[in-house]
Amino acid sequence: MAVLKALVIAGGGGGSTANSHGFTGPSGGAGGVIYNASFTITAGTYSVTVGNGGTYSTSGQNSVFSSLTAIGGGGGQNGDGTGIDGGSGGGGQGGNPGVRGGYGTVGQGYDGGAGRRTTHGSFSGTDGGGGGGAGGVPASDSRNGGIGIVNPMEDSTLGQNISGVLWIAGGGYNSNYGVSANGWSGTGAGGSSGGTATVGYNGAVVISYVTANFGYCTYSGTYNRIISGANTILEMTTSGTLTVVLPPIVTTQDVTSIAATTAVGNGNITDIGSENAYEMGVAYIPASSGDITFVPIPNPSFSNATLQWTTGLGTITASTDQAKYGTQSGKLVWTSGTEAYFEYSLDTTAYRDKYITIGAWVWSSQAGKGHVNIIDYNGSSYAEFSSTPHTGNSTWQYLTVTMLCSSDMTKLYIRGRMTSSSSCTVYFDGFTASSSSVAPINLTDGGNFSTGAFTKNITGLTRTTNYRVVAFATNQYGTQYGSTVGFKTIAVAPTVTTDGVNSISQSSFVGKGNLTDDGGETGEMGFVWGTSLNPTITNNKVIVTGGIGAYSTLVAGLIANTAYHVRAYATNSIGTVYGADIAFSSLASGPMVKRRVSFLSKAQSLTIQLSNNAVDETFTVLQFAVAGEKEDKKTYTPGSIISIN
Repeated sequence: MAVLKALVIAGGGGGSTANSHGFTGPSGGAGGVIYNASFTITAGTYSVTVGNGGTYSTSGQNSVFSSLTAIGGGGGQNGDGTGIDGGSGGGGQGGNPGVRGGYGTVGQGYDGGAGRRTTHGSFSGTDGGGGGGAGGVPASDSRNGGIGIVNPMEDSTLGQNISGVLWIAGGGYNSNYGVSANGWSGTGAGGSSGGTATVGYNGAVVISYVTANFGYCTYSGTYNRIISGANTILEMTTSGTLTVVLPPIVTTQDVTSIAATTAVGNGNITDIGSENAYEMGVAYIPASSGDITFVPIPNPSFSNATLQWTTGLGTITASTDQAKYGTQSGKLVWTSGTEAYFEYSLDTTAYRDKYITIGAWVWSSQAGKGHVNIIDYNGSSYAEFSSTPHTGNSTWQYLTVTMLCSSDMTKLYIRGRMTSSSSCTVYFDGFTASSSSVAPINLTDGGNFSTGAFTKNITGLTRTTNYRVVAFATNQYGTQYGSTVGFKTIAVAPTVTTDGVNSISQSSFVGKGNLTDDGGETGEMGFVWGTSLNPTITNNKVIVTGGIGAYSTLVAGLIANTAYHVRAYATNSIGTVYGADIAFSSLASGPMVKRRVSFLSKAQSLTIQLSNNAVDETFTVLQFAVAGEKEDKKTYTPGSIISIN
């Protein structure tokens, strides 16, 4: 199923003849109008009836599209009595007072105007009333057709730049037709003069749809096709049959199984459209690169789609000779020169300074012949980028090309191309295109897919990074994309090592560690210590500021002559990890040693070797006095060399 906008306008009613004294008959009413801004339609063939205008005081014919029926405008009455009912009522006969017009159809048109007495030359008689206006206000003058106002087309979706108002009038009190502000059909006929009946205008059926949501719909009757931005408009002006073809409908589900470098993308084909999908998958991109915009491109794999492509050299036709997953593909045949190609053009500036990625399935029996191309045109020069060529082994290969569009690009050309100077045939199918600040990565599966959920494993991601992902599916009538879903990869546990302990004293030590990996996010690191093996953060800990790399810090609070254990640690959102356990003992306390050393000259150097054979402990030197200068209190371990200059 898909949704479109539908405007159905019935035929206008005919005006009646004038009488022998030249008094005009009543005017016809405008055709009824139905507008549905959200009309659901399925793939298939639909009969479309475009109602003709009425003749000689007869009503116009109804117009029908699917379940929508617009009632024809009422004819003007040719004689005494009320006007004829219709989509908008026909005008009533004149008199004193004038006779009312016909009734309009609720929701489609207004009643016709009444006639009124007037004078023609030396005769005093009546003119007929005007027809009612379609879908809007009643007549402000009993002789003139009311002006119908419908304002559903507040944008240019129906191709007419309506700016908020479409109005369709019933016929005037004389021989004038009703008029439409925008040239639409379905207005009523005017009352006649000179004994000749006036014919109402025919109706029309207009549909507007997002091109990417439909295939190339065809119509057997007379029509106008307008491409307006992302929309296609079909204005059908004679009766016929409309064939609606649809790509599959797919939704993007939440991403699951999110890890540091992997995740699972999920999609669901909710409707196959006109036929099963032959390809489905997901595309993803880092969120910092913006969103993924998909460019609708028709597939050249069925006859009507080739009408959307322009053949540059050679010929492109739908063919059943080769098929990727469907029943046929686009067949490009070389005819002369050094190449053959067909192209699809987009007049747009939306992709300036963005990457465009084009992909297509290509089949060729000869190496180096088949390519996929993108051409950037800025109004005066072209820049062309080509995929790697097909290797020519008579198999289907998926070829892609990515281009950064220029900042002054005005038109984008997408080509299926063959380079050859002799008879050659290359087949193309499944064109897709996407736009983003960087090229997205597409993950696809090929086969024959009906409705249902599907998954794709996404690998090679960067931890703690935001991504955007979208699901898509393709059949021969186009590619459909779901909405974009965001997700963020998670961190991993950090990695840390305990690299040693030094400068041990009675009450402190210096711990050394190394944070080799923070796991992808900023956390906490430091040392834990205690008197038991493998201390944790629930014991004693000291936090060290910094990042990845070696770190050290002084840890105080020890008890002299006590066995301890220490480990480096690191914490992030995943958890806490530890380095290896290292055991050591704090130093024991010992006697104070006082020594005085003197020397003759400040210029001399003195080296003092401190030693204590009784205990293995540190020495605290309270003060050195050297030529009147003092060295502050310092602590040294046994065997330290103290130099005084």
